[in-house]
Amino acid sequence: MQKDYNHSEGFIRDYSLYSYKEISSTNTVAKELSESGSAKGIVTALTQSGGRGRRERVWDSPEGGLWFSLFETVPDEDIRKLSFFMNFGIILAAINTMKQYLDSDTLKVKWPNDIYASGKKLGGVLLETFDGPSGKTVVSGMGLNTWNGSKENWTSLLDLGIKKVPNFEILEKLIMNLNILREKLYDSSEELMAGWEKYDLFSGKTVKVKSSQGNFEGTVKGYSSSGALIISASSGGIRTIETGEVENVR
Repeated sequence: MQKDYNHSEGFIRDYSLYSYKEISSTNTVAKELSESGSAKGIVTALTQSGGRGRRERVWDSPEGGLWFSLFETVPDEDIRKLSFFMNFGIILAAINTMKQYLDSDTLKVKWPNDIYASGKKLGGVLLETFDGPSGKTVVSGMGLNTWNGSKENWTSLLDLGIKKVPNFEILEKLIMNLNILREKLYDSSEELMAGWEKYDLFSGKTVKVKSSQGNFEGTVKGYSSSGALIISASSGGIRTIETGEVENVR
């Protein structure tokens, strides 16, 4: 495991908490903790030297932002349900948390894993799964631009004029909201996706899709209970997209 002497441990809700000053990646450390026998926890860092997003994109993680990974090990048969929840559920929990600071009308979700505020990216999730010592481990790494300023098409709570509060306070609220969603909607993916659609950036819009089914345009019709994007292709027919890249056209 990466060594960092500016490191402390504790608890937040029912998760073990591992806090660092600087590490390469909270997802990497979460994986290492799982491999060493920790079944459920949260890893936070003031900065990440090797933060990353989907498709190995670099995730800029300067001091001031909220960078954390939540991990949990479950039996193999539960991996699909937990993975689904740790992507769509944690993003919805982040939206519910940001509503305490921002006007809800300014908040959007961009399939499959991004959070937007006032038309710019506020945060996102990187979901990974690994074989653990006693089952499968899901790691959900989240980056939220809180007090670190903006960059290019990103925004932050700081740039949006929000009065500063400790990142730990935001994290506590987010985990509380995640637990509420888990109690209510963990076994109801349809209801969870209905909650997601209320904030959908693409709903009813024409988008450009890049996926294993090729590159095409179409209109977003909604989402399946598994979180797949449902598109009415401009060339005809309905397509269900499990993974891919989507950009707004109009």
